[in-house]
Amino acid sequence: MPVIDDAYNFSFADESVDRILAICTLPEIPNPVRVLREFNRILKPNGIVSLCELFSDLDYPRRKTEKCWAEKVGLKFCEEFGNWFLYQLNFCKI
Repeated sequence: MPVIDDAYNFSFADESVDRILAICTLPEIPNPVRVLREFNRILKPNGIVSLCELFSDLDYPRRKTEKCWAEKVGLKFCEEFGNWFLYQLNFCKI
């Protein structure tokens, strides 16, 4: 069931979510690192955060930018898919 929530303070319990899929989302939020910190808090051990971006988005971040953001909160880069126009980066909880 969809939930409208606060990206800086999710209502989910610690380590309660298996997968998080954020499509063209983080660059639209003023403090993406803070959101990733919340992702890390609610993500279960061995869970995955997938960040997907599309080049036509005016706020398109480079891959290394999102990798840097995720590293700052303790998420480990696991794999990537896509090309210059569209990419998906998967991060695992350390």
